[in-house]
Amino acid sequence: GLGASDIDDPLRLLMGVRPDIILYGCTSATLAHGPDFDRKLAARVKSVSGTETVTAAGALVSALEVLGAQRVGLASPYVPAINDTAVAFLAEAGIETVQRSEAAVPLSNEEQGAMTPDEVLASGTRADHDDADAIVLSCTDMRSVESVARLEEALGKPAICSNQAMMHEALRRLGIDDPVEGFGMLLERPRS
Repeated sequence: GLGASDIDDPLRLLMGVRPDIILYGCTSATLAHGPDFDRKLAARVKSVSGTETVTAAGALVSALEVLGAQRVGLASPYVPAINDTAVAFLAEAGIETVQRSEAAVPLSNEEQGAMTPDEVLASGTRADHDDADAIVLSCTDMRSVESVARLEEALGKPAICSNQAMMHEALRRLGIDDPVEGFGMLLERPRS
C-alpha cells in the first residue's frame, strides 16, 4: 500500500476530481506504524490535497469513542504479529483489547476479500468476550460491512468495521447527520 513517503503523486492525480473528502482505506498500513504515523499520514494527505482526510485506523478509534467503548474484542484476517500492532495501536488510544480472533496463516488481499460474510460473522463471534463493550472488525478488504448488523444482533453489542467507521467519520466531517439503516448501530445514530 501507499505510505506517507510515496503518496504525493497519486494524490495530485486524484485532485482533478476535487473530492470533498479522501478516505485512506488500508487499516493495517497505519495500524502497523502506530497512531502517530496514522495522524502524520492523514496530515500529509490533507497538506498535499487540501482535502479533509480519514484513515481507516483513525476512524475505528473515533467510532469507538463515539460509542463509549473502552474494551473491545478484535477480529481480523491478520496473522498474530499484525494483530499485535493493532492491539498496541488501540491501547495507545486508551482502548483495551480483551479478546482476539485472527488468521492462523497469512492471507493475501484477495483471500481477505474472499472471506464470506458468514466467515466474518464467525470471526467476530470468536472475538466476543463478556468484558467487551464492542467488537472491532479490522480490515478494509474483509466483507465485514455485510456482517455488522447480524453480529450486533447476535451479540447484543456494537460492532465496528473499518469501512463502516470510515463512512461514519466521512459523513460526520461533511455534516451529514441522516441515519443509515442496516449497517450497524454506529451509522444508525445521529453524528452531530
